[in-house]
Amino acid sequence: MCLSDQAFKSRLRHIPLSFATTSMVTFQQKILYVMKELVMCFQKNNLIINTEKTVAMFLHPNWFRFPNKPPVVVKNNEIAFKPEVRFLDIYIRENLKKLNVHVCSMCLCLSKIFYIIKSSRAVLSPHMPRSTYFAYFQSHLWHGIIFWGGDNESKMAFRVQKRVIWIISGANKCKYCKQIFKDYKILIVTFYKF
Repeated sequence: MCLSDQAFKSRLRHIPLSFATTSMVTFQQKILYVMKELVMCFQKNNLIINTEKTVAMFLHPNWFRFPNKPPVVVKNNEIAFKPEVRFLDIYIRENLKKLNVHVCSMCLCLSKIFYIIKSSRAVLSPHMPRSTYFAYFQSHLWHGIIFWGGDNESKMAFRVQKRVIWIISGANKCKYCKQIFKDYKILIVTFYKF
């Protein structure tokens, strides 16, 4: 793969792409150089850059905004800037905060899996809802938890998880569910504020 190419890494290691230390013209020159190197690396490894799907994003803290975003050009096509990108099924925002879009889309997917478990519970054997939980629900739940785990919206994911546990166990919704998690050997999604 191109990104593990040691020659590529060594050529770009000496080029810091930070806006704070350079002028806009110098910053634009660095972007052009990096993009040329990327295109060469992709060509060398027989990879294709899909310019229709490729987007650019500036990562920054909440308090800093780029006044002008310099154009990023690949093969004479200008790459559009987006404040939010879906990468490996995780929604990443340019300020790396406010992951509520990711958590909401994940909770929507988890709710669909909840419905599958709920509707198939009466038809399948008693062990199948738990197996379905581990196969579908938990894999979606834990994917990218390092990014969204401390977000306020992660409480929604915990609520959906509790609903699924109540369905799997057949327990009353008023029952305290911590013991149910222990009985079924399921890890609890908890909310931690860092």
